[in-house]
Amino acid sequence: MTIVCLFLIFGMISNVLPQTTVTIPADVSTTTLTPQSHPELHVVTHGMNYQAATAYCRSEFNAHLYHYKSQDDRQQLEDVLTEAHFTYGGFNSRIWVGADDLADEGFYIWSDETELSVESPLWLPGEPNDNAGASNCVELRTDHWGLNDMYCYHTHWFVCQEDVGGETIG
Repeated sequence: MTIVCLFLIFGMISNVLPQTTVTIPADVSTTTLTPQSHPELHVVTHGMNYQAATAYCRSEFNAHLYHYKSQDDRQQLEDVLTEAHFTYGGFNSRIWVGADDLADEGFYIWSDETELSVESPLWLPGEPNDNAGASNCVELRTDHWGLNDMYCYHTHWFVCQEDVGGETIG
């Protein structure tokens, strides 16, 4: 079954937010691992762009992309990625996390609407650099365990995170 989700994608050439339909491949569920140690986390080993990953987390798990809000989150994430046989190193060492500045350029927010300060020590040195206003989505580089702003159209693995209590993700 193909899941079709309607959402906004940031226009690379203009500052317009066009509506786009995204089709999520039917075989994605076969590349999803839910670790026994962390049943609220779902590692998706099928690369998707940021918007498709966000839509997939919402539609499949009523969840959001993982919130990497402190260094304390590192061990939990490292455990589940290792269990999913995640490859560390190079471009493959990047996963989407649930923060972006799509709504307000230069103001990064997590999907729970809390701020990700540009002064946060979680950013890699020199980040966020916004690359001419085009890097609006946040990835975690697990080769250095730091955040980086990236083009939303890149495809990465990702982790869906259900909130305890099962509240609907906005």
